[in-house]
Amino acid sequence: MKILILGGSGQVGWELQRALAPLGELVILPRSILDLGTSDAIDDIVLSQKPDAVVNAAAYTAVDAAEANPDLADAINHRAVDALARAVAERGCWLVHYSSDYVYDGSGVLPYRETEPTKPLNIYGRSKLAGDESITASGCNHLILRTSWVHAARGRNFIGRILELAQERDSLRIVADQHGAPTSAELIADVTAHLLTRVRESGARSGVYHLAASGETSWHEIARFVVGEATRQGRVLKLSPGAIEPIMTAEYETPAKRPLNSRLDTHMLRQTFGLTLPDWQFGVRRTVTEQVSLMTRRGIILAGGNGTRLHPATFAMSKQLLPVYDKPMIYYSMTTLMLAGIREMLLISTPEDLPRFRRLLGDGGQWGVSFSYAEQPEPNGLAQAFVIGEEFIGDRSSALVLGDNLFFGHDFQALLRHADASKHGATVFAYHVNDPSRYGVAEFNKDGLVIGIEEKPKKPKSNYAVTGLYFYDAQVVELAKSLKPSARGELEITDLNALYLEKGELHVEMMGRGYAWLDTGTHDSLLDAGQFIATVERRQGQKIACPEEIAWRQGWIDTPELLALATALEHSGYGRYLRALVAEGLA
Repeated sequence: MKILILGGSGQVGWELQRALAPLGELVILPRSILDLGTSDAIDDIVLSQKPDAVVNAAAYTAVDAAEANPDLADAINHRAVDALARAVAERGCWLVHYSSDYVYDGSGVLPYRETEPTKPLNIYGRSKLAGDESITASGCNHLILRTSWVHAARGRNFIGRILELAQERDSLRIVADQHGAPTSAELIADVTAHLLTRVRESGARSGVYHLAASGETSWHEIARFVVGEATRQGRVLKLSPGAIEPIMTAEYETPAKRPLNSRLDTHMLRQTFGLTLPDWQFGVRRTVTEQVSLMTRRGIILAGGNGTRLHPATFAMSKQLLPVYDKPMIYYSMTTLMLAGIREMLLISTPEDLPRFRRLLGDGGQWGVSFSYAEQPEPNGLAQAFVIGEEFIGDRSSALVLGDNLFFGHDFQALLRHADASKHGATVFAYHVNDPSRYGVAEFNKDGLVIGIEEKPKKPKSNYAVTGLYFYDAQVVELAKSLKPSARGELEITDLNALYLEKGELHVEMMGRGYAWLDTGTHDSLLDAGQFIATVERRQGQKIACPEEIAWRQGWIDTPELLALATALEHSGYGRYLRALVAEGLA
């Protein structure tokens, strides 16, 4: 069976490629074919491809924007669909088309059946209804699937927006008097595959069918469910389910009027095709799981180099394995990522030192985190970490911390979480120093906005050094791969940051007087760092960069696991400190 998919890059189109692949040959075309195509162009595509079925997942779905762009909405949702239906009728194949609950006005008290009168409230709904009517009038073989409140891990939708807001806000007001059933793109694609299988094997009756998940809910209840589920899955959010306030539609004005009742009766679909449709919570939970996975930032610790400035102390081992007072140097960079809520980490080091790091850190499970390892045979620049870590990062955002950098400050965790919440662009951290010529230096305009970063300038334009901690969005790997080696033969992190700056996507977090940043790359700075840690820990009776404590406080390990770690360290003050945490009830 040859299937032509229009709109293959959208949230439904993405799932269709997975679900329909077993049925035969797929031809994927972008939505732009309907955006810009004339009826002749659409005819040519259908007739030249000679498909057995056309699945139209392309649509103009910006409900509010449609009020200001009615002609564009009609062109895509109606006129292009009309041309497509006529081409399908001429070809004699089947058309699967997705419609919307917005063709109804929502005034009914029961779920809508396919036979009930339509009465759209807005431009978007009218354009979708006009498309449906064109298909029916064309006489082509068709299955029109009206669905509601579509969601997926990819693309813009309500669930993704709630998760974004939950990272930024501690309260939210969500409409509670609109009711329907959120329906996953995965379910829509799977049902489509089932229907086309029926078409191929025994035929089907053309018509309009309602396709939605079982059950019903409101936008407010969905938001509460999404936040609660994401929190349960370990995502650290500012927002709690109880802080989401219900409001009425009248309190939330939008350009396009929405139906209060978007419930769809799916009896005809289920009876005709022998389908069982899962509850809406099943699909939302799966989308949240995938969204959390995509949103979760991965961390890289770059612990390579030869440590020549610390010779002879580093002749036989990595400088990041040297002690800084009571723990290995690598603990400080590792716990920086842990404080940011990052649990999946890649440690990059030399082939000679990696076995030592593995022995020290293991797989990270003892702290509720996960460690992977990769080699950097030669120190060819900080930005090379993203090239080495390409497979590890995948399509996620990431953070890079240098293994010899130490950070401390009362609000440091809040600063990290703020940076982690930003999923677009890059965030670097600037710190006021007396000797800026040793570092990459940020330059600011009179409004305090960063306008340049210069590596080790002879005449610094500010005293703010860019520290060894960087947060990047998912485009960092491709940008790093586009870099050319500098005069030193390295992929410079400053050049990578400059690319973000050119795009207007570089943000600088200022670390003020309440913070300490120590670069432990020389004998004197290593000694200073050890003395600083010792002074603070002895004075306060609280440890800095203690991974066991951080994991316990963040709920990544439980009290019995903490005590087991303490037992293994019982002959040192470190182990006694862990036991004291439990005894004092400081969870």
